[in-house]
Amino acid sequence: MPMKKVHDCFIGFCLLAALAGCSAAGAQTILATATPTATPRPQSTGPAAAAGCPDAMAVIKSLYDADSAGQFDTSLALFSDDATFASWSQGVNGHHMIEKHLTGKQQIRTVLGNPGLVRSSGTPNAPVFQQSEVTTSGNQVTFMLRPDRLRTNGKPYNPYQVQVIFEGCKIKSLTVIEMITWL
Repeated sequence: MPMKKVHDCFIGFCLLAALAGCSAAGAQTILATATPTATPRPQSTGPAAAAGCPDAMAVIKSLYDADSAGQFDTSLALFSDDATFASWSQGVNGHHMIEKHLTGKQQIRTVLGNPGLVRSSGTPNAPVFQQSEVTTSGNQVTFMLRPDRLRTNGKPYNPYQVQVIFEGCKIKSLTVIEMITWL
């Protein structure tokens, strides 16, 4: 019998033996944990409303439109006076790199044209980042910015996870995380 079949039979035997020694409820728990399930990605279902802001996505779109056009005064008008900004790069192992924490409009102004806050750098062959996987909970909107293409060497550009917390229709907190795919 080939080694792969022996291994598969042994695993199956161990699972059956474990089930035989369990109560019905315990067996269901083992089966539930042994059965892989896919976690569906949340999908955007139209305009997201955050508590106190009927169309939070319109505010977020205005932010990205203004940032991408270099109109930072327009961007800053969307923030509360005491807004906070946080950003970092995060590897697949969860390690944080290049952390930045800012408070107030004047500090936030310094990062408004940075990656993760614009849809494209404007350079030839640069990716355009599209919003996806939008979720809303209370006054918080979370989404991904995913690139529309691969690098010329075939490797992916890093996506960004963005979290926006609103106070009314003003941005109270903005967090941008670059999800490093190669660490």
